[in-house]
Amino acid sequence: MENVRRTKVLNKGQGLVEYSLILAMLVVTTLLSLNLMGISVQDAYENIVNQFSGDEIDQCQTYYENTFDGDLDDWTRLEPDKLWGFWKGNFKTQDGQLIGNSLSALILDQYSGNDYLININNPTLQQTRKTYNGYGVTFRSNYDSKDRLDGYMFEFERVNPSDQGTMYFSAWQKGYQIRPPLAEVSVPPGFDWNNPGDLSINVSGNTFTAYLNGEKVLQAQDDTYAEGKVGLAVNQGSKLILNGFGIDDIACQE
Repeated sequence: MENVRRTKVLNKGQGLVEYSLILAMLVVTTLLSLNLMGISVQDAYENIVNQFSGDEIDQCQTYYENTFDGDLDDWTRLEPDKLWGFWKGNFKTQDGQLIGNSLSALILDQYSGNDYLININNPTLQQTRKTYNGYGVTFRSNYDSKDRLDGYMFEFERVNPSDQGTMYFSAWQKGYQIRPPLAEVSVPPGFDWNNPGDLSINVSGNTFTAYLNGEKVLQAQDDTYAEGKVGLAVNQGSKLILNGFGIDDIACQE
């Protein structure tokens, strides 16, 4: 009876060894196959972990970024002679900054999409006159042969020194700003018109949300335009100076 028990134990142990050898051979074969296909084992492991943790789904992607150390070849200036002489100003880069004179407008040719996050970094405004200070950011926008804007704009605007100023989302059609705005609100108390703060605009579906220095300040909804380009515009009474501009996936917003 004892010999029978020993035989069973030996057979069981032998079976475990055989299973371990087979498993080891499978692992080695899999690793060799991954290497032959040029796939890093570490990358494969991280991808599996990301799939379970959800990191892959929420991965942030940058669509466009510019710190204005070079030229503006990927932008198009709206010419003054195509829209009744309206966009008379000009943009330029200088010492790592984008400088937009009064009544100037640019459209970014390099990127067009539907959902994205626009980031305006460290803007400053120099007031060139006492009326109509501010600047705007266009999105989901397109321009026809006469540089007439179809799309949306978020804008800071102060009509005169006694005006506290407003922030608003508006729709544009064939170069005309549609009134009333989609949504508007007064600028926060103590708002500095010379240093308006970092601006982010989340464009997602039919909902547009503006954040000033990380705080939500305004939201609007509209279904007119589904996709388009991003641009900048400067009001009649200001000069705009930017240190950085970017377009990211909306997943980048914390």
